[in-house]
Amino acid sequence: MFALDEQLAQSEADLLALSGNARIRALVNLSWNLRQRDTKRAVLLANEAQGLLSTSNCPEQEKQRLTLRAQLVLAEASWLFAKLEVAQKLAQDTLAPFAALNDPIGEADAHWLLAQIAIDLGQHQASQAALLAAAEKATQAKDVLRIQVIETAAILFNLSQNFSAAKKRWEVQVQNAPEEERHPALTTWAEDLAARLDGQFTQSIQYFMNAHDAAIKTGQIRRAISIGSNISYAFSSLNDYHSGLEWIQQSLDLARPTAWPSSIGGCLTNSADILRKMGQLTSAQELMQESLATLEVLPQSRGYAIAVRTLADILLDQKDYEAALAAFLQLKQKSLSLDEPEFMWISERGQAEALSGLGRAEQALEAATRALNFSRVQSNTYYEIRALTALADIYASHDLPAPEGMRAASAALHYLEQAVKVASMVQGYTFPAELLATVARECAKVGDYQRAYEMSLLANAAREKTHDQSSTNRAIAMQVRFQTERALADGEHHKQLAESEAKRASALQQISSTLELLGAIGQEITSQLSVDGIYQTLDRYVAALLNPSTFVIYLAGESEQGEQILDMAFGIEDGKPLPPDRIPLDSENSDCVKSYLERRDIMIDAAGERDMLNVIEGTLPTLSRLFTPLAINDRVIGVMSVQSIQAYAYGDRERLILRTLCAYGVIALDNAYAYRRLQETQDQLASKEKMAALGALVAGVAHELNTPIGNSLLLASTMQDKTQDIGRQFDQQSMKRSDLSGFIADAREASTLIVRSLTTAANLVNSFKQVAVDQATEHRRIFDLQQTLKDIIAPVMNRIALSEHTINLQVAPNIGMDSYPGPLGQVIGNLINNAILHGFDGTSHGMMSLSAQLLDAETVQLRFTDNGKGISEENLKRVFDPFFTTKLGQGGSGLGLSISYNIVTSILGGAIQVDSKPGQGVSILIELPLQAPLKHEQQEQAKSDRDKKIAIGI
Repeated sequence: MFALDEQLAQSEADLLALSGNARIRALVNLSWNLRQRDTKRAVLLANEAQGLLSTSNCPEQEKQRLTLRAQLVLAEASWLFAKLEVAQKLAQDTLAPFAALNDPIGEADAHWLLAQIAIDLGQHQASQAALLAAAEKATQAKDVLRIQVIETAAILFNLSQNFSAAKKRWEVQVQNAPEEERHPALTTWAEDLAARLDGQFTQSIQYFMNAHDAAIKTGQIRRAISIGSNISYAFSSLNDYHSGLEWIQQSLDLARPTAWPSSIGGCLTNSADILRKMGQLTSAQELMQESLATLEVLPQSRGYAIAVRTLADILLDQKDYEAALAAFLQLKQKSLSLDEPEFMWISERGQAEALSGLGRAEQALEAATRALNFSRVQSNTYYEIRALTALADIYASHDLPAPEGMRAASAALHYLEQAVKVASMVQGYTFPAELLATVARECAKVGDYQRAYEMSLLANAAREKTHDQSSTNRAIAMQVRFQTERALADGEHHKQLAESEAKRASALQQISSTLELLGAIGQEITSQLSVDGIYQTLDRYVAALLNPSTFVIYLAGESEQGEQILDMAFGIEDGKPLPPDRIPLDSENSDCVKSYLERRDIMIDAAGERDMLNVIEGTLPTLSRLFTPLAINDRVIGVMSVQSIQAYAYGDRERLILRTLCAYGVIALDNAYAYRRLQETQDQLASKEKMAALGALVAGVAHELNTPIGNSLLLASTMQDKTQDIGRQFDQQSMKRSDLSGFIADAREASTLIVRSLTTAANLVNSFKQVAVDQATEHRRIFDLQQTLKDIIAPVMNRIALSEHTINLQVAPNIGMDSYPGPLGQVIGNLINNAILHGFDGTSHGMMSLSAQLLDAETVQLRFTDNGKGISEENLKRVFDPFFTTKLGQGGSGLGLSISYNIVTSILGGAIQVDSKPGQGVSILIELPLQAPLKHEQQEQAKSDRDKKIAIGI
């Protein structure tokens, strides 16, 4: 059902050597195991397998079974990409054929997928029915793991509908599947469920982390993203927003490359909720706009309902009570359609606060009371605190009759004291300073100043604790992480766990300052986009933290002879560069090669005779050596090593530091090479854009030449006929004086017209020759601006006229420039093209204007305007961004204004700005120096990384 990473690696290796039917089986198996690890590749493999199956000589039943399994891969991919109807049909279409083949495992997996799809469709009952059918088929197949996973998931999915019943079902499940016997695939769901049932955030985080690690290990990436989001929520609920943001960013980094709307939208929603709690409401609302736009393809899903709830809370905090009330009412409808009682409570609580803000006290009180009753029935202390606080706020804000059984001095205190009492019973809960300050304020109102003073002191202490707790909570989070890793790695040594974890906690305290420093270092390293800059930054911090005698970075590559090698990309010893070095990957004695191939750290405390065999000639005989692979995801691109002439120089602390620096370094290298590829792609696209502009120029000139040349040809052929006629009359001696006079008059007029037409054509050709040369190269020359702009516009006049638009050129005479007319022409062409394509889209009789005037003795100002549709404020901020266009796939590349901006600011040495409002056209100001700055060739990289053919393809 879910393969472990080790099994996946073996499947990848096996595939390379297989062919025929064996390869088809391996393709289907690998695509199934990659369906969430690498969905796009899984689809490619499934399609390849289906194509091979159509001509395969596989036994018919096996061929059908493999075809159906590949179809399930395509169905799951469609589900992940939110194509729910397609996914549902593909999965349903496999049920009958699997049944005909007597394949209950296939039926179970199809029902399992249908259950996930039903959840995203908001069909809870259909999901439970599908899970029941999946469990039945798994039982028929006697597949214990599938039975356990499916039944645990069914309990988890039913948790929000009936918490008590779900808890009882889980207690039975635990007895049937003891923790020590769990497969990681089951751990993912079991620990996730245990975290939700526990109710204490501190312990829940431990459960969630166990589930998260197991999900990653078994390729359940969508589940891992969801669990990571839950870890973030747990931290933020403990008022540790820093750890919460770290975890949600980690989940978002995992989600974005997948392009799965549900996962991305869920992470954005959680990020917005944390920002809301931190008071950053504008940023939170912006994230929610992106989240709702992402989730709009899943309007019936639970994730969409959570997004509506988060937006409602943000609007409430912004005191936009009308909008908040509408959002909470929308959530109530979602709760009914999803059969989610929890959303009903949230809706009631939110309505209470919004109604109170609107002055509708009685309705607010009713809603808050319903919310309180629900929280107590569900035994949810966190919601109970919120409901009690809401009731206190309502009574404090409005004149209402006292509640029954009130013993406090005021109704507000009656509920606030209950909230404090409930909060004090929650382990690990940090009292919000706002709650304590509210109690103090209400005590002061009723004259209980001693109590007000005590609560004020507690409120101040809570504020200080909230600010000071971020570093402590990071240490706690790291401790929990390490506890989880140790528990997974050394599960058989449970008796020794307490002692080992105590040692870890002590070690964490000793290196807490180092970990904080590593976080700041990581930001600096990963912000680099230059490969040499990355090497230099790594060298600086390695020297500061580890003080090695030698520091080297090897990258995997290929020699000129095609041999697989590790090539030294950077090496320094005692402050001096090391000589070049290459290590063949078949070197048996190299620890560097061993670290690369086995993907693990290698530490040598005291080098012996064998270890000295691979010392580079002329370098120090180091005794302590630490090798760490440069790994990102499932790729290893090289090895980083620190070495010391001292024995036993490195321990666990140094290994952790180097491993962390490797992680930052490989991410930075990946980013740097991706940035380089992006630059190369942009350069190629810019070149294509230039050639396209030149092609348009040729087409325009050709059309303009048709008229004068056609007229000349017509006149010449007419005069040819008349010459033949007059010659025939002369030969026959029938020519009259009037005939000769008429012929001479016609010839005079025709020759005048021919000369005029050919002169026009010659001028067009001359203009084209100059403009074409200018646009095909970046040749610098002295030119007259007025004449150059006329030459630039002339070839496009036909396109402007055919589009039923006009352009007015107003350029002051005698403006001489020493610059680059070709790039200038490309800019003007892009502006005209943008006006026609975007500004005048769907309209005719548009007017453009291009003017130029001197600002001073060294600067000229060009102004291009049109009276088109204009640009919205949102789009105006992005007009110069590469690939930004509102006409993608309709003639717009998104590069026109980006290229123009780069040309104006770099080649021409000027500035460009755009001013526009919707419906009021566009005005573009360009200020250029009369003498362009000298161009400088870009500096070459010190090392050409393109020659390295790095294994990860960067």
